[in-house]
Amino acid sequence: DGTETGTARPAGSDVACSQTDTTPPPGTDADSGETGTARPPDAPAAAPADDKPRLSRLAAGLLRASDVAQLPDDAELLSGLLKTFIAEKDAGWGRQCSWYGSVPTVEAAAAIADDPTSLKLALAEIIGARATDRKAAAAEARRPGTSQRRRAGLSETRLKRLPPGRHSDRRRHGLLLRVLPSGARAWVQRVMIGGRRVDMGGGSSPAVSLAAARQWAAENCGLIQQGLDPRQERARRASAPPFKELAEEELRNRQDTWKSETTRAAYRLAYDRHLFPAFGETPVDQISVEQVVAVVRPHWKGIGSAGYRLLQKLNTVFTHAVVRGLRPDNPAQAARRLMPKVNDPTEHHQSIPHFGCEAAVAKIRAARLDPHVDRILTALALELLVLTALRSGEVLGARWGEIDLERGTWTIPAARMKANAKHRVPLSVQALEVLERAREVAAGDDDRVFTFRVHGRTRTLPHNSMSRLAVRLDLGGVPHGFRSSFRDWCSEVAQMDAEVSELCLAHGQKSATVKAYARSDLLERRRPYMQQWADYVAPRKKTEEE
Repeated sequence: DGTETGTARPAGSDVACSQTDTTPPPGTDADSGETGTARPPDAPAAAPADDKPRLSRLAAGLLRASDVAQLPDDAELLSGLLKTFIAEKDAGWGRQCSWYGSVPTVEAAAAIADDPTSLKLALAEIIGARATDRKAAAAEARRPGTSQRRRAGLSETRLKRLPPGRHSDRRRHGLLLRVLPSGARAWVQRVMIGGRRVDMGGGSSPAVSLAAARQWAAENCGLIQQGLDPRQERARRASAPPFKELAEEELRNRQDTWKSETTRAAYRLAYDRHLFPAFGETPVDQISVEQVVAVVRPHWKGIGSAGYRLLQKLNTVFTHAVVRGLRPDNPAQAARRLMPKVNDPTEHHQSIPHFGCEAAVAKIRAARLDPHVDRILTALALELLVLTALRSGEVLGARWGEIDLERGTWTIPAARMKANAKHRVPLSVQALEVLERAREVAAGDDDRVFTFRVHGRTRTLPHNSMSRLAVRLDLGGVPHGFRSSFRDWCSEVAQMDAEVSELCLAHGQKSATVKAYARSDLLERRRPYMQQWADYVAPRKKTEEE
């Protein structure tokens, strides 16, 4: 039964999820759902004497067999009593009790409608049979475990013998089983949504088991308590895309923000190796916090670890899903709180003390003598990195169109800088010599500085080429560590202003206000310092003019 109805709720009542209006009609045992003797209604002590239909309904539940003889010889009143029992039998509420056999048919009742004596005899027989059923029900109630069975609500055994009608699963989130006269059975949940009573269909029985129906009802009540409409949530979930589809869309949206192919490849590898095998075809709204924790925890070693980066990627996708209304929460944020705390100290890039950089540059220059062109270019790129205090990607991506050899200035566009701001580098004499040597060695048919030809094809240096050279030469540090060496030299040897040294390293202003007013990059003020640094790490013979 998938029918959903809405009925206005009385003012002043705001229960969100409860069993409402599930009490069977007169003649049904309210605890067991089985028909015995009707419970006496809470009727007023007296009723108007001329209200015969109401008297008939009250008497049907209160009369005993010995009281029938004392009833007045009022054919209309007696006929009304008899019709009440006939209507109760025809309604089919409760189990088929033996007193149903004592109830005459409508035709038989019509035949004696004007004979008070016959009406009294029929009523005495019915009420006597009801009393017998009442005694049998009382004996059943005294059996051990009966009250527990009633409190437990429906059971798989009881489902098979329930008669037509609505049968409540006691205190189970308003869950009912509707049994039709044809024998069809359907689960219904009666709840309050937005101040209105709603009957929601939960599928047929036994196709949907009792346990599954209870779980469905509990989930609906949980959604209602969150202020959501279960019907709308089901429709939303049915349209939720798989995780892979949403992740691919997010990757397309972010690809223009990546500075290099290396970053793009790293993102793709993380998704292909870890996230797509775990969540690929799962609807994005069906992924739980526990599933996220199971994927991230094996790689978790604190901030900066592989697990941390996986959690960042998941957070990006789930935030996208929340914004689009595909799910109400972000499980990645909850999973972050479940990750263990790691007290490992922060590890910085391994660097060389500034007074050891001269020996390191000497080793790098010796590597220029290698007969392989790619190794010569790698040594030149690493030496240029040391002389300019730039990052690896900024050096390897250098283009001749960015470099003004006559003025000794290298202008790197914002798209290639980490801070997304244009950076001008004053080139020292040593740096210009490295670039001239690179022009001689490189392929020469490309705007990129560090290219070489292999089997007739122009290639660029791999992103890790300088790191591998540093290991092979046993420099004692990584390429990025030379930026730290330069910063220490600025403070300890050159005694440079912090503002100037930070501009040499292309570190942008942290304050937006200061950045808005201090717009100069102090290029000419930085130029002598960069020459001093070059002379410090790669001493040269000075000319007579100098």
